[in-house]
Amino acid sequence: MLHPDGLTFAIFATPPDDAKKLRAGLAEFEQEREFLESTPASKRDGPLKTQLRVVRDKIESWKSHLDDLEKGAAK
Repeated sequence: MLHPDGLTFAIFATPPDDAKKLRAGLAEFEQEREFLESTPASKRDGPLKTQLRVVRDKIESWKSHLDDLEKGAAK
């Protein structure tokens, strides 16, 4: 589900320490990223560019957190 105020959600969202919730959050960020990337480049103004950058950064951060959780669970 896309958040109408995705930028605010993305900035303040912290990754949960539960792998299932983390994957669900990642799916939402991926969906939002796909939506933003489907917007023609000529229509991506400052706020959309910023939102896309923030969402991409959050995806990488959350993936890293998920990897850490899974490595910790494997020990």
